[in-house]
Amino acid sequence: LCTDDAAYQAFRAQVRDDHWQRAFLAQPLDARRAFAARARVGSRQHTRATPEVLMDVNASAVAAALRAAGVSVSMISQGSSEHSICCVIRDADAERAAHALRLAFADEIGDGRIQGVTLTRDIIGRWLGRTHVDCASVAAEMKLSERSLRRRLAEENTSFRDLLQQARQERAQTLL
Repeated sequence: LCTDDAAYQAFRAQVRDDHWQRAFLAQPLDARRAFAARARVGSRQHTRATPEVLMDVNASAVAAALRAAGVSVSMISQGSSEHSICCVIRDADAERAAHALRLAFADEIGDGRIQGVTLTRDIIGRWLGRTHVDCASVAAEMKLSERSLRRRLAEENTSFRDLLQQARQERAQTLL
């Protein structure tokens, strides 16, 4: 989501403006197609010239989306590669948080710039029945150390064991 790319963010705000959209759609089809072609060429040129660090979602954009949805974030972590962001939130807020992030970054998820939103309990659930599920493996998938994951879960008054048990119960209920 190029959150630090000011030029992209300005363009994004412009084309999402209702007044701009009405004016654009009032133009003849050929003019709109010509604009789209110029925009694609300009976008490719801008992408090649922009440092990759500006081309990713940053933790502050994720925090802002969650704050707008009324989700309290206890911890947010972004790996040094800046390609993975992890948050610790209350389990009761998990679905609302995932929904808010999917809405906030729908365009980026849709065109593959963001892989998606995954809940830790969903990672655990994916592995159940296929392999041994352990904290180290889940932490590695989240680009965290096992110790960091355990500490952050403890800050939320839960544990990996609790999440694993919850995932097992949910899986059992769906199989019944």
